[in-house]
Amino acid sequence: MRKIQILRVLLCILLFGTGAVHADSTVSVKGVVTSIPCTITQKNNGIVDFGDVLTTRIDGSSYKSYQLVLDLQCDTPVNADTMLNLSLSGTEAPFGEGLLATDKEGLGIQFRWGDQKYPVNSAVSFAYLNHDHSVYMSVTPAKDDSVELEGGAFTATATLTVDYQ
Repeated sequence: MRKIQILRVLLCILLFGTGAVHADSTVSVKGVVTSIPCTITQKNNGIVDFGDVLTTRIDGSSYKSYQLVLDLQCDTPVNADTMLNLSLSGTEAPFGEGLLATDKEGLGIQFRWGDQKYPVNSAVSFAYLNHDHSVYMSVTPAKDDSVELEGGAFTATATLTVDYQ
């Protein structure tokens, strides 16, 4: 009987509370997400014309190397410590490492950022103001040594995207 009374008391405490004070409060969060839009402009509207390319001289490093100058203009001033990412997107060639595929079997395009290879579908980071609003990279034809290249025109397309870290 004593156990039943203790259970009733515990049940009443659970059902009707212990007399503790309870309060709720709502928090509102506001803000504006902004970005600093930048545009990339290139001379020749981003078209690289290698002209005539001799298949026997393609080395993927210096023959017919073409310097790309990307001028970056941001609508809002950017701090000196602002880091940007430059992404290179495209279809990777089935040979080599990180080459941009062309429509000619056995021919790819090697991108370079300074002295370093810049693989397709990767990004590099840099400080905006350290580059005087221009970014320099180079492209050069590269070939698959296991394929005998045939003559004829070729094309390839890549996309460059700048965003903030």
